[in-house]
Amino acid sequence: MNTVVTIPNNVTPEQVEKARGAFVDSLSSNYGAGRVYAATLVGLLGTAWITMPHDQKGAEGNAMRGERDALYAALKTAGHTNPSVKWKQIKGYAAELTADPADAAETETEGSGKKTTRSTQLRLIEDLTALHKHCKSKAKELTEAQRKAALHIDAALSDLGVELSTI
Repeated sequence: MNTVVTIPNNVTPEQVEKARGAFVDSLSSNYGAGRVYAATLVGLLGTAWITMPHDQKGAEGNAMRGERDALYAALKTAGHTNPSVKWKQIKGYAAELTADPADAAETETEGSGKKTTRSTQLRLIEDLTALHKHCKSKAKELTEAQRKAALHIDAALSDLGVELSTI
């Protein structure tokens, strides 16, 4: 974003206080607007889009990409240079809003050393989805016991509300 700002001379403490207040107000409205947008997307798209890969096939993937692309276009028009960061932030808000606080499962350390908490629901969906994809890609190599386990993985994902055709 290229905003032209001039450095004023003879600044008063009142001007600094006013600028600080404007800055804080913009942050709080930005934070709230992001959460409202995330909640609205959950209302429209459900929760599958939160963990959906960017190249997801099918109607759900198309709906998610349509909204993501519309956001990217609006952000680029506003001069934002990296709209994917904002999309990730919105997905994070949606995940927080839909997580059951009683399901807080674990704290993990990401590559940046930053700690995040995933709900049990999110962890189950992510981990079972990874297992589903692995079993699907190795279908010809699975033993009979592994095939049975893959069926249980699919059933568990279905029980959690995941549409297997979207994976």
